[in-house]
Amino acid sequence: MAAEMSGQHYVSIDARGRALVPQEYRTVLAKKADDPVIVVLGSMNHIEVCTPEYWAAEKERLLKSAKTKKKRKWLTRIKLSTATEKTFDQVGRIRIEDSLARKVGLKDKDEALVIGMDDHVEIWEPGVFDRISEEEAPYVLNEYDDEEEEDE
Repeated sequence: MAAEMSGQHYVSIDARGRALVPQEYRTVLAKKADDPVIVVLGSMNHIEVCTPEYWAAEKERLLKSAKTKKKRKWLTRIKLSTATEKTFDQVGRIRIEDSLARKVGLKDKDEALVIGMDDHVEIWEPGVFDRISEEEAPYVLNEYDDEEEEDE
């Protein structure tokens, strides 16, 4: 059964690089306070936070495709090299490594956008998300409309 996380929240990032993850997401990602989650670089300049089970399935998919597709090897290499196991602190924050924060534009920022993506969470620098959304939305929405017409 899917985790069913959705919505978006602007959250604070403290001076130590810890981002507050809303409780509605934390309770799905970590059933107990000390349950680990995986923090990994996403494929569109964002960070993904997921359960170890989700990550195991994602990793298996990446490793299989990397054997047959040359471009997938780099994606696999990047994702595997950035994946770390973390736990939420007592307040519900998660530490984002400096190297990962730098890659996605969150280094020295005090705000992030956290988005529920059904079975995992994405953490974005708000300006990056807005820019990519503006660039991709017309294309994605047009493609969605085309699919709807084909179903009729």
